[in-house]
Order: sequence, then C-alpha cells, then structure tokens
Amino acid sequence: MLPILVALNIMFAAILIFTAYAGHINPDEMPFAGLAGMTFAGWCVVNVVMLAVDLICSRRTRILALFPLGSLISCAGPMWTFCPLNIGQHEVAPQDSARMFKVMSYNVLSFHDNEPDKTIEGFNRTAHIILHSGADVVIMAEFDNQGALNTFVPQSQIDSLNAVYPYFVLGKHGNACYSKTPILYAVLPSQQYASGSHEVYRTIINGRGVMIFGVHLVSFGLDADDKSLYHDITEMETKSVHVSDVRSRLIEKLYGAFKQRNVQAQYIREYVEQMPGENVIVCGDFNDVPGCRAIKVLEEAGLKDAYSEVGCGPMITFNDSRLFFRIDHVLYSGAFRPVSVERGDIRSSDHYPLLTTFIWDE
Repeated sequence: MLPILVALNIMFAAILIFTAYAGHINPDEMPFAGLAGMTFAGWCVVNVVMLAVDLICSRRTRILALFPLGSLISCAGPMWTFCPLNIGQHEVAPQDSARMFKVMSYNVLSFHDNEPDKTIEGFNRTAHIILHSGADVVIMAEFDNQGALNTFVPQSQIDSLNAVYPYFVLGKHGNACYSKTPILYAVLPSQQYASGSHEVYRTIINGRGVMIFGVHLVSFGLDADDKSLYHDITEMETKSVHVSDVRSRLIEKLYGAFKQRNVQAQYIREYVEQMPGENVIVCGDFNDVPGCRAIKVLEEAGLKDAYSEVGCGPMITFNDSRLFFRIDHVLYSGAFRPVSVERGDIRSSDHYPLLTTFIWDE
C-alpha cells in the first residue's frame, strides 16, 4: 500500500506543477501543454484530496503530505490567477468616481437568444443588457455572424442603442464596438489566419486616450458531432467513445487551435510593444483558460490580467456544451487600474458579459 501511495503522490504533484505552468510552453513544440493547462483546476482538487489522505491514513504516510503540499505551494501563483481572493481592496472614494470608466466585453452570438424558451417577442435580452450596463465602450464578438442586427433586435432597441452609443464600428469576422465617444478604428495589417480576429479602437475617455483591442481568438471549431462526443466523455459513457474518434475529431482540432492562438497572441504583442507608454486594454473572447499560452505571451508585453487583480473566486464565462471555463479575459496597461470585473448572469448568448470598471491615475 505504501509504495502505491508514494507513486501516486509523486505523480499527482508532478502533473499539477506541469499543468500550472503549461502556458509557458510553446504549443508548436508541445501542443499537449495547451490541453494540459485546461485541466489545472482538477489537479488542484486531486492534490488537496491526496493531502487529506496522507494526513489521515496513518503516521507512516504523513511524511508523504509534503508532496501535495509542496506542489500546491509551488503553484500558488497560477492558483491565484485561476481563483483570486481579492476582498475589499479596490474601493473608490466618492470624490474619485469622476475618474472611473467602464468597458464591456461580450460575445453577443449575433444577438440570437441561446435560450429560445425565454425569448420575448419584440424584446432582445442581449441588447437590453448592453443598454443598461453603463459601459462607456462595448467590445463585441460575433456581432453579425448569423445575420444583420435587425434580424434579432427590434427597431426600438436598435434606436436606443444608437442613442446611448452614437459611435459604432463594425470590424472583421463580426468584431464590433459601441462607444459613447468618437472612435478611431484601426485594422491590424497582414492577419495571417482565416479564423478569429482582432481590431483596435482608439477613443478618448475623461480626456485621456486609450487603445482598446477587441479580441476574438480562434475557437476549437467543434461541430455538433464533436460536442456530442465530448458530452459522452463527460457522462462517462465509454462504450460509445472510441479512441480513434477522440484523437481525430477532438485532439487534432484542439492542438491546431492552440497553435493558431499562439500566433495571434504574438501578433497582438508585437503591436502593443510598438506603443510604449500607451494606455492599452486587450479584451474579448480568447477561447482559452486563465494562464494559457496566449495570455502569457501578452503578459510578456507588460499587460496585466484585470480579474486576477480585483476578482474573487473562480469565474466561468462560457455557459454552453459543458465547457464551463473562463475564456473571456481583460488585460490592461497604462495610467489606470481596474476596480472591479463583474460578470452578468444572463444566458441569452453562450458567453456571459464582462463589465470591467477602471479608474484613471491622478
């Protein structure tokens, strides 16, 4: 029994450390690292259970608790990124509220309601959330991928959107921006990929310029059959799951997406590094988890993860197909700091909206 416990402790500790820092590995060299990083939270739980087993089992096994305990301590940084515990650290005095501004990031699913049974005739829930968000700038993905705005949004709400946000820009691949202040729109040149996109919207908020990148990195591209296979795996219906199907239909698509997102992130990083001292926000649908390769690449350009600095607890931003991950992110750098990152709970889209409140430095 003891040799088995020793082996399990060493193996689980090593796996946890690998998954915690998998985002530092180039997926071109090891695409498996991207997939491993998505399992990090699960291995945290496994090591906590292993720690409890070591302490409870017998006196002889208590020494083994050093393995899971050491691995958990060594992964404190990634654990904080996944589940920060910021409590009451970012309150703003009333006299400083004039320096605050809000940015919403939202994959709107073309304003199609993902819960048909909750659809109300003549009323669009996604548009309603945007209208009442209080955001100064709204960065959207999949704005018109399934049809023009008026396909799903009644004219009365379109008129309200135009009144609240008089400035609008439609980018490539469905990226779009609503703003209360004028927008100088920039298409990043020479995008070398067919799926996913990112644009830059420059505007003036409270008298200061800010460059906001609207990001929609390439998705895994899973079709209905792939999602059905994933559903069978998560249901532990192993009889209907074939290894060859998992490898050809899921793993290859995942590996390809990890590699493409690395390229896209490198491209954004190069553009950010050409603007030293600029106020920059990079937000949107990254289609990957906290600590992933794309975020690590952008952090190398000096960007910081807003949720890690002001959030509390784990967060899920995707709500469909049992892919319950935080794949929408907000990164920033410049003469301002985040105050809060709030997630909406409406499920009209397959993504929840993220509303980030920033405050300018004095």
